[in-house]
Amino acid sequence: AGTVNPLTWGVGSPDKYMANWPGNATVKQRISDAKIKLVRVGPTQWGMYNNSDVYPAHNNWNWATIDSILNTIWDAGAQPLIVVCGFPGGVAKNVDATSHAILSADWTEYGVFMAGLIQRYNVDHVLGTAKSLKYFEMWNEPTIEGDGHFVSQADYKAFFQTVGAAMKAKDATIK
Repeated sequence: AGTVNPLTWGVGSPDKYMANWPGNATVKQRISDAKIKLVRVGPTQWGMYNNSDVYPAHNNWNWATIDSILNTIWDAGAQPLIVVCGFPGGVAKNVDATSHAILSADWTEYGVFMAGLIQRYNVDHVLGTAKSLKYFEMWNEPTIEGDGHFVSQADYKAFFQTVGAAMKAKDATIK
């Protein structure tokens, strides 16, 4: 259909089941060599599947895990696109075990969790001023996600408005 700009490629990060990719020099080099500029990553899901919960309790983050995930992407010359999806241990929820429908969730606490990420990387710049989060996907496949899906548009709207507002309160420039 036309010319492709080689500087606009984006990819999904290594799968949530691949435990050893954060901090992996080969993964970082491959992202860099391919000149990939955007990497979609779900740190919450990655932590859930690799026994490294990124937010195990209220106001308690596993920064080592998140830092390693994000540094791998940033150090490769790319920007992470954070998938806000899945439930860390610090967020109360009721998800039907069979259908995976989200019956209820503490979206205010989820907002505390995500606002903490924004505070750490975009306000406090703990990994450096060039390492700020810009892009977020507000849930993955919200009607069929295996880690929890929304029963109605109103439920998704409540999640989006509550969590999104908490995030934007920390940094209004995020997208």
